[in-house]
Amino acid sequence: MATERAHTPQAEPAAAPPRHGGRFARLPRRVRPDEMVEVVASQAPRDPEMGRDADADWMVRYSA
Repeated sequence: MATERAHTPQAEPAAAPPRHGGRFARLPRRVRPDEMVEVVASQAPRDPEMGRDADADWMVRYSA
């Protein structure tokens, strides 16, 4: 007895996953060393004693 198999079409191969193009396709431009440091004018540092005379304060506080 000859058995005939029904011809079933094979599933089409899955489409290739989409490539991550666009944003990640190229490296960003090279940054030169002279572009890496931002030059900003700064102010003089504040006086840590806030204008007081630390020696005079010490003498007033501890001499009695």
